[in-house]
Amino acid sequence: MQRFKNMSINTIGAYLKKAREEKNLSQKSVAEVLNYKNINFISMIENGVSKIPVNKIMEFVKAYQLPPFFGYVIIREVYGDIWNAMIETEKINPQLKGLSFKELDKKIKALYKEELNRDS
Repeated sequence: MQRFKNMSINTIGAYLKKAREEKNLSQKSVAEVLNYKNINFISMIENGVSKIPVNKIMEFVKAYQLPPFFGYVIIREVYGDIWNAMIETEKINPQLKGLSFKELDKKIKALYKEELNRDS
């Protein structure tokens, strides 16, 4: 995981480009997997000009044939404010401390449902 330390939008883009080239994928083939009509957006992401849309992170991970955990790397590095908010929320809420992401997701859904029922 050391190779991902201190990445930014620019280095995420450079990493994606390198990963794509190592797998002999073209920008066009990546764009097609992602249902983009042309390569402009792919090029802009690889050059650090644009961010991967947060709702498409896992699609990009799959299109670039990266390991699934890389989705977390993208969130942490490109959307650091979201990542930090998640970490801070866990720190101040003892009910969430130490949970895996899957357990955290279940717990948050349950807490939200409980909160909605309380307001009813």
